[in-house]
Amino acid sequence: MPARDADRIEVGPFSVSVSNPEKVLFPKSGITKREFVDYYVLAARYILPHVQGRPISMERFPDGVGGDRFFQKATPEYFPDFLTRVEIASEEGTSKLYTVIDNEASVVYLANLVTIPHIWMSRADALRRPDRLVWDLDPMGVGFDKVKVGAKLLRYLLGELGLACYPMLTGSRGIHVVAFTRPEADVDVVFQFTKDVAVLLARKLPQLFTATYTKSQRGRKIYLDYHRNVYAQTAVAPYAVRAREGAPAAVPILWEDVDDDALQANAFTVRNAASRLEEVGDAWGEVDRFDDLNAAREQVADLLAASRIAGT
Repeated sequence: MPARDADRIEVGPFSVSVSNPEKVLFPKSGITKREFVDYYVLAARYILPHVQGRPISMERFPDGVGGDRFFQKATPEYFPDFLTRVEIASEEGTSKLYTVIDNEASVVYLANLVTIPHIWMSRADALRRPDRLVWDLDPMGVGFDKVKVGAKLLRYLLGELGLACYPMLTGSRGIHVVAFTRPEADVDVVFQFTKDVAVLLARKLPQLFTATYTKSQRGRKIYLDYHRNVYAQTAVAPYAVRAREGAPAAVPILWEDVDDDALQANAFTVRNAASRLEEVGDAWGEVDRFDDLNAAREQVADLLAASRIAGT
């Protein structure tokens, strides 16, 4: 357990100050910045394996859920040295220093800035070769029970393609379904695969799914968002707290949890997510399977072509 002296926390060899600890960040539930930071102190060791080595975008809401919220990609000059930086060039030829979380102190430091980390699908040493794929099941006017059904159907399809996948409550309305792969295929190839999977599932089950990007054309269905797999796009980090009233957290879960009728999208918050971690650990903590996309890519492309011919 990190040592604490009033409003300074010792995290490993580093020291992190907590400013304005009594500021209320979530007014309806009365959750203060101290509670927010304390959650990250307990969760940091679980968060670190999922974010380590990955550039992040920082979603910040320093005055709480009722205040301004903004995204920050470039690392501010005032960040301490224990936060890693990586220089990334843009398509326009410019470059900026992105933050990379490489230790637990970085997790706690960013929490003090009331920051939600959103991670790249690739690591800093292989920016164009993702090792994570994510589909965001976003309900458009349908209940969470249907989202759980949708996640299991996506799992079945990916299993048929030879890919293991894992669910995560987003702390918002839906579920992320994540697959881990070897960092070999180029990001554009990976993106096309994730798109093909989404389009195929929406074509096979149009009453439940849509892969249509235009919001007004989606209807009351589950939107299979595959766009987080584009180069430089991000997804919320596992165990990050969302900027929503009640302070829900994005928590990896087991498929058995998805079968639980009582499970809701915002089941875990600042006030109970840490205790779950202490009781059951990280649901993805023993993931050691990194699949090869080659066979899966060919198979889903064939299935998609066949569905076009069949008109389904």
